[in-house]
Amino acid sequence: MAEKTAVVPEPVKLGAVSGSGAASKGKLVDNKTISAVVSSTLERAALVVEDLSEPVYRRYFAADPDAAALMAHMDDLTRGRMLNEVLRLLMEWDPVSDSAYLNFEVRNHQYAYRVESRMYRELLVALRDVVAQLLGDAFEPDRVAWESRIAGLLAEIEARAG
Repeated sequence: MAEKTAVVPEPVKLGAVSGSGAASKGKLVDNKTISAVVSSTLERAALVVEDLSEPVYRRYFAADPDAAALMAHMDDLTRGRMLNEVLRLLMEWDPVSDSAYLNFEVRNHQYAYRVESRMYRELLVALRDVVAQLLGDAFEPDRVAWESRIAGLLAEIEARAG
């Protein structure tokens, strides 16, 4: 079977970006700029809460009880490592270099653990919502970058989940 090529979302237009100053109103933004904005947002959230794991998983499991049941056997260290990898993808996602990683992870989680595609969406939305709640109005200028990054990752995951 031929390997699928990476799905790259179209550049998005961002408003003024409060955290990084990387984009100006109406400017088309590339993958590197989105990474910079998301990274800056997460750095600001880290000033509010040291560890995102507890609030993210609390929100995620409330939104998706099936995921909570699926992950009930996992300890905090394993959940933390998983969230760290999600954070890495959000901050540094490169559809070319991360392609093999996503191929393995999505297929492995789908077949070995019965992870459903919607569970990735719920986790990413829970993370976004926790960061937005922590930062309040300061998150709003960065929302478009977050939505673009999440949409791009979800498109990649969907393409692999089949």
